[in-house]
Amino acid sequence: MALSSTTAVRPCAGCATAARAAGHDPLEITRAGGWVDGSHVLARYMNDVDRVKNSPLLGIGL
Repeated sequence: MALSSTTAVRPCAGCATAARAAGHDPLEITRAGGWVDGSHVLARYMNDVDRVKNSPLLGIGL
């Protein structure tokens, strides 16, 4: 069985979130990871990263 035919998360949530946190384009992450364009799961990963990076609580000493 080829690795790409398994049902595991592709390539992994950690890889996708790390790439987004590093500033990579979501479309490039989508295609590099083998997700379909418009993937709701991948969008959730991207939104999680963006929410943390854009938090109004960053830098206020909490």
